[in-house]
Amino acid sequence: MSDWSNPRLPQEEINVGESRPLLSFFVMVAGLGALILACALLLMLFAQAIAAWLPFSAEQAVAARFFKAPDPAAEPEATLQKLAESLVGPQGLPAGMRLQVHYSALPVANASATVGGNITIYRGLVEAIDSENALAMVLAHEIAHIRHRDPVRSLGRGMALAVVMSAVSAGAGSAAADWLLGSAGKLTVLRFSRTQEARADADALAAVAQRYGHVAGAGTFFQEMQRRASEAGRAAESVPVFMRTHPATDDRLYRMELLAAERRWATEGPLTPLPPALQAIRDARGVKVQPGG
Repeated sequence: MSDWSNPRLPQEEINVGESRPLLSFFVMVAGLGALILACALLLMLFAQAIAAWLPFSAEQAVAARFFKAPDPAAEPEATLQKLAESLVGPQGLPAGMRLQVHYSALPVANASATVGGNITIYRGLVEAIDSENALAMVLAHEIAHIRHRDPVRSLGRGMALAVVMSAVSAGAGSAAADWLLGSAGKLTVLRFSRTQEARADADALAAVAQRYGHVAGAGTFFQEMQRRASEAGRAAESVPVFMRTHPATDDRLYRMELLAAERRWATEGPLTPLPPALQAIRDARGVKVQPGG
């Protein structure tokens, strides 16, 4: 029976639920983050799938903003262009697709393939090899990436991510798009999956075998990078395999050996010297030819 003679205020927590507001907030934020991540992954997969269907001319239009036509009088670029074109036949580039090879004097022991059929060979790579065979392997590898439209697939993933970032922050999305489209290095920031890298290696080895009649020297560049890493006191393959994009060097060379054995390609044969224009780069830097090179 109610005590009307002694009224009391209602309890303070009578309209308060059992849930904790702070916890609910974090759950909501986590759910929103998971939704954004799921959308980003789906968008990236979709972009990667349709990117390769874009006309190659569209790639060239994008790349034209960042790459100038090479000077025909520049001997290193003319030499590299000629070698690249000699390796195109075995890989069979689609109609309308053309290559443009650039030479960079940066001391980077690397090469890169980007959209629009552009390939950059760096001075450091020329200094790290001692035969045309080794250079042909690297060039053919980059040609394979272009043939399979790997650069535009990679760019498609990145642009999809930029779109998602724009949904969160317009400034962040715009900055990501600008960086991706070349302000951070003329599209050389593109990365390829381990599957794409392995496929490019296989195509390149086939191109080398067809051009020279054997695959001797094809693994020289990879072996040299491994040697340099070892001499520098670093673990050449310190990152776990599942976290790498490029295959581990040992695995890469082993797969090349298996493929050569499977296709019955000779693994020994005479090595072709570097063309004079490229050898001059090594001579200018005092790079000596290794024994047996």
